[in-house]
Amino acid sequence: MNKLVLVILLVLGVVTTNAQLSEKDGKYYDQDNKLYSGVYVEYYDSGSKKFEMNVVNGVKEGLTTIYFENGKTKEIRSFLNNQMDGTWLTYEPTGVKTGEANYKAGKKHGKWFIWDEHGVKRYEMSYNDGTKDSTWTIWDGNGKVVGKKEY
Repeated sequence: MNKLVLVILLVLGVVTTNAQLSEKDGKYYDQDNKLYSGVYVEYYDSGSKKFEMNVVNGVKEGLTTIYFENGKTKEIRSFLNNQMDGTWLTYEPTGVKTGEANYKAGKKHGKWFIWDEHGVKRYEMSYNDGTKDSTWTIWDGNGKVVGKKEY
């Protein structure tokens, strides 16, 4: 019983602490109005994790993970100095991956893939420093190529 009370108090303490984080001009501050550093976590009313992000000196740095209320991962984003940088993954509530995109310094960069809710690849695209690049391919729900476009 004492362990249960301790766990509940710890969870409530984390929620209360996180509720006091504020964002202003793209930077995150603690309750003392100082730039926040640490892992910031928010929860759904049900108690399941809503998202978790790493913040260093007030800016997003590293991975941010967003969850569905059922606890499964919805998105994973990678940040460098508050800009998306690296791979961004998206999922269905069932766990099926629906997107994989790449960023560099906040701009679309590299290969992008989109799958439907059944896991069938539907689009493959490419960007170079934010500009459409290379051959883009579209597939139908049966995996047959139905379109290509050169950039």
